[in-house]
Amino acid sequence: MYLAKISRPRIQKVLQRWRLFHLLDETRACQATWVCGPGGSGKTTFIASYIEENQLPCLWYQIDEGDSDIAAFFYYLGVAGKALAREKKDLPFLTPEYAFGIPIFTRRFFEKLFDRVKKPGVVVLDNYQDVPTECLLHEVILNTLSVIPEGINLFILSRTEPPPILTRAMANNLLAEIGWPALRLQPQETRDLVRLLSRTPPSEAVIDSLHKKVDGWLAGLLLLLKRAESEVIDTGTFTQFTSSEVFDYFTSEIFDKADKKTQAFLLSTSVLPTFSATMAQNLTGTDNAEKILSRIRQNHWFTERFLGRETRYQYHPLFREYLQNKAVQAFTSEHMARLKKAAARLLESNGQIEQSIELFFESGHLHEVVRLILNHAEMLVIQGRNQTLEKWLRRLPEDVFYKYPYAVYWLGVCRHRLVPDEGRAFFEKAFSLFEEQEDTEGICLSLCGILDSITFAWDSFKPLDQWIPKLTQLSTQYETLTSPKVQGTLSVVALFVLVFREPNHPEFKTWEKRSQAVLQENIPGDIKLRAIAAWTWQRLFLGNLAEAGHFIEMHREKVQFTDITPFTVFALKNMEAFYHFLSSNSEKCS
Repeated sequence: MYLAKISRPRIQKVLQRWRLFHLLDETRACQATWVCGPGGSGKTTFIASYIEENQLPCLWYQIDEGDSDIAAFFYYLGVAGKALAREKKDLPFLTPEYAFGIPIFTRRFFEKLFDRVKKPGVVVLDNYQDVPTECLLHEVILNTLSVIPEGINLFILSRTEPPPILTRAMANNLLAEIGWPALRLQPQETRDLVRLLSRTPPSEAVIDSLHKKVDGWLAGLLLLLKRAESEVIDTGTFTQFTSSEVFDYFTSEIFDKADKKTQAFLLSTSVLPTFSATMAQNLTGTDNAEKILSRIRQNHWFTERFLGRETRYQYHPLFREYLQNKAVQAFTSEHMARLKKAAARLLESNGQIEQSIELFFESGHLHEVVRLILNHAEMLVIQGRNQTLEKWLRRLPEDVFYKYPYAVYWLGVCRHRLVPDEGRAFFEKAFSLFEEQEDTEGICLSLCGILDSITFAWDSFKPLDQWIPKLTQLSTQYETLTSPKVQGTLSVVALFVLVFREPNHPEFKTWEKRSQAVLQENIPGDIKLRAIAAWTWQRLFLGNLAEAGHFIEMHREKVQFTDITPFTVFALKNMEAFYHFLSSNSEKCS
């Protein structure tokens, strides 16, 4: 499902640019190299061919707008590292608990990632220009430079120059730059490329003229060569064009040369960020999608191919942008909406959830957006991608958003660890909506969120008094809850709240007994550890240090669960420090 994002592009019939290879050999004395130039300047082909020529182990990662949520960046990069090393163990997720320690998390994450790359090897971050100007990812890259080990190089490919935050890294020789002046085709490179790609190479004079017209721009030269296959080029015609205008002009020329069926195929499939022949066939209704894609590739129509269990295709970003603009002109808005909806369903069935949600947004099918969000909200939170989840939820119009109590609930989940009062407000709204719908499990979850927000703020526990009576009401409905996970969460949160606010509550023993049953259920270890923590705090408050020590030993054994969040580990360590404080063991408090 992440193949195109984490796969190195396959290259065909390319000119080995030895001049650039030697330059890159020199820059590898630095930990990282920033390769920048305009779209179509050959950055990707240059780096991919260098890696292939030198047979270097490589982790290739395609950056997109979704990586502005750095938790998503770490998640997908971890997927790439896991696939590269063929390991079962995940790299750590950037969950909200790390919000105030991102530099430390970054260094530890990349130390583990680089360990999975064979030396000498490289890590490539492609399309870095898609990172917004104000984004933490720039700081992540800065912190990464200091932990790149000997034998590993980081290559960053971008249409833009390095952001200001990396200026000092360049001054300290941690980061080198290969820019547009170096990437520009030299006259001899243009001659060699023309001879490599042309069936009947034009004269030296025409080649020299072409070189001047495209000003060393690789994509412009390829487009001119494509035009030269079918007609004689009067190069004087193009003296008024800039590189970008040449690209637009010749892309339209390529499009106009295609037959109507291929044109419709190109326009329709341009809504898909990546796709297989099967997906293209299902979307367009074309029974020979494989042949069309093969012909497009043979004609070098700016289409990349990614090999795997099922070959996938991706249009060059500039070519796709042109096709999408053309599609808007060619199709009615109703047809575009239907096309995007169909494409979104195909992406969903292929596990490309983010892209699917984006197309559902674009096509106006907001209820489909909500359906997908709610289906994947829990997993996104587990992966630490709260920012992505929050961004989607906040894009929903209010009249849609508040129709779905679980949407409101998950926005509370996104906020309550960062700003507890904000999270609590969303949980309270969700609680009232769930009450209107008589959704008992939703009521339980939102109440747990409210109580957690109050205790997490660690300010005043007085607001708990308003909500503790709700626990009594829910106690009679406890057995009707069908989800062991919801039962466990409710019992653990209830016990924790009563320990801190009402230890003499008449139902304290009932909730304690329910929380003890949690350890026997097939539910996340995080919930089980929270139960142990609640029992330990109770013993600490009663002054029963012996039993408290017993429970601490229990949590030491169970903290090895694979599904323990960093926040729970931190909370347990905090509790253990308090235990040692009460035991007058100051050395172990730290």
